[in-house]
Amino acid sequence: MNKKIQRTIQALLSLIFLLGGLCRAQADKPSQAGQKVSVEASEIDVSSFPRFTGWLDKSGRNPVDYFVDACRKHELVIVGEQHYIKDYCELFKQALPAVYEKAGVRVVALEVCNAESNEKIARLIEGDRYDEALAYEIARAENWGLWGYKEYWDILEAVWSLNRSLPAGQEHMRVVGIDREMDYQLDSLWRADKLKDQVLIEKAKNQPDIYKRDDWLAENIEKGILAKGARGIVLVGLNHSFTHYAQPIIDKEGKLKSEWPRMGNILYQKYGEKIFQIGLHGPYQSPAQIDKTYKGEGPLWSDLIEKIMVARGNRPVGFDVVGSPFAVVRDSRSYYFHWQPKVTFADLNRGFIFLKPVKALEPCSWMKDFVSDEMFEKSRDFYEFSYGRKFKDSREVNEFFESGLKTL
Repeated sequence: MNKKIQRTIQALLSLIFLLGGLCRAQADKPSQAGQKVSVEASEIDVSSFPRFTGWLDKSGRNPVDYFVDACRKHELVIVGEQHYIKDYCELFKQALPAVYEKAGVRVVALEVCNAESNEKIARLIEGDRYDEALAYEIARAENWGLWGYKEYWDILEAVWSLNRSLPAGQEHMRVVGIDREMDYQLDSLWRADKLKDQVLIEKAKNQPDIYKRDDWLAENIEKGILAKGARGIVLVGLNHSFTHYAQPIIDKEGKLKSEWPRMGNILYQKYGEKIFQIGLHGPYQSPAQIDKTYKGEGPLWSDLIEKIMVARGNRPVGFDVVGSPFAVVRDSRSYYFHWQPKVTFADLNRGFIFLKPVKALEPCSWMKDFVSDEMFEKSRDFYEFSYGRKFKDSREVNEFFESGLKTL
């Protein structure tokens, strides 16, 4: 992906990740599963790899089979992804028939959909034909007006196809959106002090508090799945998924100020082992991306995992982290570990799936004409502010995104 586009998207969609904990009453709660014994990633060399590869050969599963196992054991499985990766959207889609048939999953929950769109989603996935126009309508209602990544919306068509294949009278798969309808573009412009119209300023001020987003994600999962006694699977950004880990909030001096439970943690505190989280392999952030005072070396964790996986032929694998050799490993050079010395990999991910090295992962593709003329008129100021350039029309915005999605 074009580096400028990638940085900007990450900055926008990570706004909550970076600052939101300041508004949480629970922010001082500690991480729940800090390990007493740990080993630094920097201390692991190739001589140790057989311990990891041997364990994976014995205990690892095919990723789809691993999804099935997790969904059999837990009422709700939260899949934490690194956004915009085609391979993981395809894996999630591929797993749906298996978790339906073999694990009794009846609800799919998606971060990219708003709960206010649920009636339209139900109409889409129950239709006699797959209504592309309605699918676009649902996708364009997403709060940023930026989620034109085709593979996410293909999940809706996969559920429609599954439902069409079921015998008459058999319970269908449902899809629920878990975000809350809100103008994130307006909020972003307001917080950047880019709004001049007093009416828009007041509208921005009166919107829901974006820093409480994890609360409403959790609430909509409860309403749409857990309160109905259903078994479900959720696709959400990795930072929202953690059940046993609370992210660090640091002060201006780069010191740990408090800890921030996210959506998965909120649900786990209430429902315990009914909830299970699986992280998908991807790059980890350096502390320097959050703390400009950090002068240390870059993260090792993703590279270490990939070296271990190379030693077993890069075969895709899913596995429980607790009880594995990976459980006690930590990387002080990564954001997720740097400020919290007791945190290990088992805190971050209860389950883990590796498909391929990060550089081999494919980016999502951009939906044709996703940004409509109507969207462009409403969002032009936001697009130009976000990407530091002028756009003539919706065609230029779509071409901009298409060109930025050729490589990760």
